[in-house]
Amino acid sequence: MLEVRSPCEDAPVVHIFSRAQFVIAAMKIVLSSIRARQRGGAIIIVMLMLALLSLFASANKRTNYGLNDELNRLEAEQIKRLKASGE
Repeated sequence: MLEVRSPCEDAPVVHIFSRAQFVIAAMKIVLSSIRARQRGGAIIIVMLMLALLSLFASANKRTNYGLNDELNRLEAEQIKRLKASGE
C-alpha cells in the first residue's frame, strides 16, 4: 500500500508500508521459545537417563553383594566337606 505524504525536509515523499519487520521479530520470539522448550525437554530426558543409570548401578551393586555372600557360603561348605572327607 502506498501513501503519499506532504513534503517535509527530512521525511520521504512516498512511504511503503511493510509488516515484514514485525513478522520477523515475532517469528524470532516464537523460535526462541520453541528452542527453549526443546532445551528444557532435552535436560529432562538427560536427567531421567541419569536416574535410570543410577538405579541400574545400585541394583547391580546389591546383586553383586548377594552373589558374593552366596559364593562365600558355597566355598565354606566345600571346605567343610573336603576336610570331612580328608580325615
